[in-house]
Amino acid sequence: MAYILSDQCNIPVRVSVFSGLDKSAPLFSVKEFGNTCILYSMDKILEYGDTINIIQADERGRVSERKDIPLFDYEAFHEAILNAFVHNKWLTLNATQIQEMMNSTEKCVTFRVSPWVNDHDTIPAVTGTATENGTVTVTKATVLSPECVATVKTQSGIIVETYPIKFIFNTPSDAPTLNSLTVNGTTYTGNNIELNDIPRSGAIKLNFNRPMKATNFTYENASGTVSSSTAIGK
Repeated sequence: MAYILSDQCNIPVRVSVFSGLDKSAPLFSVKEFGNTCILYSMDKILEYGDTINIIQADERGRVSERKDIPLFDYEAFHEAILNAFVHNKWLTLNATQIQEMMNSTEKCVTFRVSPWVNDHDTIPAVTGTATENGTVTVTKATVLSPECVATVKTQSGIIVETYPIKFIFNTPSDAPTLNSLTVNGTTYTGNNIELNDIPRSGAIKLNFNRPMKATNFTYENASGTVSSSTAIGK
């Protein structure tokens, strides 16, 4: 956090203007606002949007007063920019940082993530940009397989570099909670689950609110607490 709020932050933030309604139209201009504190970048982008939002007069059907029409809805632009900055995890690395990680003992690029805060417990997708109109493709990582590979190719499709990527899970501030318990096909929910007349053999499925490391669980029977060697979790 301190890094992205500092003046030494070198995350690029660019605004592209297209000569049409979407990105399939010809690119009109690209302006750089990054490589500094992201709050300063956000403020400058909002100022830039206000500057290019040209007001045009609509004279059609005019009787007395003319109607001023802006180039785009600034309130929508303002909201979109705020959302882009506030809801971005800012897990961006430049070429120097990537090379430093590759030269470390791990020999890979690492990101710290919290999958349980995302929909369906997903790991954020990794994207990248390459110089000289090259391309970057990245395989998909999951909670069960928190690793992927980024491949950098030239404009003609020649592979010039591959980067193994590993995701390290942050330590949650609270313990996982049990959402439901399924015994032999019957699901039980609630804060206090009481099971009666359960067969001595069968399948037990525990559903928690988020992924967790594999661990053992204990259960209590008539003779006391018994430790089970069955692993649950990731």
